[in-house]
Amino acid sequence: MVKGATNLSAPIHVDQCPTKSSGKRAQHLDKFVVNAAGEEIPIIKSFTKIYLNGKEHILESFIDITDVKAREKEIQDLRNYLKNIIDSMPSAIIAVDSKGYATQCNVEAEAIIGVLFATATGRHWKELLSSLQVDLTGIDWN
Repeated sequence: MVKGATNLSAPIHVDQCPTKSSGKRAQHLDKFVVNAAGEEIPIIKSFTKIYLNGKEHILESFIDITDVKAREKEIQDLRNYLKNIIDSMPSAIIAVDSKGYATQCNVEAEAIIGVLFATATGRHWKELLSSLQVDLTGIDWN
């Protein structure tokens, strides 16, 4: 445990203290504290070394980011939900940005163009569809 800290505020051993090992003047960490009920509370911990009356001290601040973490989880859950819907569609879907570069594609598109999403992202749609024997001349792309 960190010297001068309680198990509730700093559940780590003193030799694991980032303020001692970082060598930095200031640092921000995405961590947690444990409340009296034993629940983990996500926080942003900021600290910096300061000198007061010629003696080095560590100044710390904690910001509760419980709401931020909840919103991040909601966003990730929604992304996963939408991806599952799009991936279950029998049609190939390739989403592109305003310049025509792929930003998303579903499983059916991967199967048809023979390229995994990870390698399709950032490539132009014309390049992705170039291996297909499809006449695209009649399509208005504007």
